[in-house]
Amino acid sequence: MKDGLQAWGLYSMMYRNKKLTQSAKYESCVSCGADDGTVVWAHSNRYRHGKGRGMKAHDVFGSYLCHQCHALFDCNKMPPCTFYCESLDEWFLFMWERSMIVACEKGYLK
Repeated sequence: MKDGLQAWGLYSMMYRNKKLTQSAKYESCVSCGADDGTVVWAHSNRYRHGKGRGMKAHDVFGSYLCHQCHALFDCNKMPPCTFYCESLDEWFLFMWERSMIVACEKGYLK
């Protein structure tokens, strides 16, 4: 039985991009600017992005986040940033947009 977005035919399989996820080791945190070696490709925690129990969201729905910002995000708390966001969803959307610009400019996405 299919569930969620697969049931509607929106996603037939999970999108994975090793080049994108591994690129985080070369980037700074898009939220706080940390460049301390802890930056990872932090996947979205939203069901609409393919997240499920024991399953990460599609790789395209992620952001370059340091350990501290990623831990806060995973606990549904607002990480530090240099601008005002009203909700965690708004914050993640902005981090995702910033990360996509970096990934496209550097050729991690094609």
